Amino acid sequence: MRYEPFLVTAYQQLFRPYMPASKRLDPADDGAHQLPGDKFFEWWYFDARFDNGYQLVVAFHTALFNVVSRPAAIAVHLYAPDGSKEVEVAVFKSPDVRNTVERCDVQIGSSRAWDKGDRYIIALEQGPIRANLEYHKEVEGVQIGTGVLFEDSASGQSFHWVVPLPRASVSGWLGIGDERVAVSGIGYHDHNWGNLDLYQAFHHWIWGRVLADEYTMVFGGLFGRGGKNSNLALFALWQDEELLFSTGQVRIDSIEFQTEGRTDVCYPRHIELQVNDSPQLVQAALCAEHILDIIDFAQPRSQRKRVRQIAEAVYFLSGKVPLVGQWVKQRIRHGTYLRLQMSCELTVANQGQIDCRQGSALCEVMDFGGLSIYMKKVNEELTAAIQPLT
Repeated sequence: MRYEPFLVTAYQQLFRPYMPASKRLDPADDGAHQLPGDKFFEWWYFDARFDNGYQLVVAFHTALFNVVSRPAAIAVHLYAPDGSKEVEVAVFKSPDVRNTVERCDVQIGSSRAWDKGDRYIIALEQGPIRANLEYHKEVEGVQIGTGVLFEDSASGQSFHWVVPLPRASVSGWLGIGDERVAVSGIGYHDHNWGNLDLYQAFHHWIWGRVLADEYTMVFGGLFGRGGKNSNLALFALWQDEELLFSTGQVRIDSIEFQTEGRTDVCYPRHIELQVNDSPQLVQAALCAEHILDIIDFAQPRSQRKRVRQIAEAVYFLSGKVPLVGQWVKQRIRHGTYLRLQMSCELTVANQGQIDCRQGSALCEVMDFGGLSIYMKKVNEELTAAIQPLT
């Protein structure tokens, strides 16, 4: 399907001339938002890596971005050190949702996340997974650039992002069924909202956050449907509590693409980043260790809402029958989300001092159906570049 391209300027709103590269957040920046139109979505994302080897990822969706009816939903993913996982995803009706514009305070069903001023509290009760966790900020919340990842003035559509907790100490308890254990670790929280079908503006993105001793790093690459000039990069690096810099001048190279067997989606096994912001030079080499999660979702292109709803329902139900699911997937367009555990080698050079750190990264690859095409194009360009001269 052909997409009507947005103007390139829609992708150039994050870092604007004469605007600060970052700003501290007010509590309301992490509160509920509202934008015009029936395509509005919003989510609050939290993750935590515990000292006992478990990892928890929770997303509160007051309006789910990849379903045409935009229902409220909560997604809880708990990863065990042995590679097993518990996943609970549930959809809710409006009476089961509560939030506020003053600060982060969102409740969906029996689960809630709220900003208490000196800390965030996450209270989970979804299926067998239960938790009560406190997030105490170690790094001040920030809006990178303008916080606007996309903004098309003609249509009024936009996509926004803030990072209220780039790094936080996490403590509390975690339970599965009747078992309950005390936990502590390091966490992260960000917040997105917008009012468009994201697949119309982007064909994929790569995002990650890195913990490497006293360094905290967040990066992302969003690849628009308007060619190279619609690609967007972002990068922020902290040392202890200090934000060293945030910038869009980062080179992100995805290397050694591999095809995941079940979904046939491509993902990079290696990601290399480089930032040269004199007098500082930052290099990071990330290597995929394993895939934590793969999530498929229907992405029908019809502009008719009812047709899209039927296609989404057929896609979801067919996934319960493997052979039927494969047949349906070939006929209904779909997207895929991958969550990767990666290792990281980080090098920071500043005024003659060089720090080398080993760290861990939690990364995601969101493919709206264009990553394999993009990868093929990159490989063709690379092959052409290394052809011998005649």
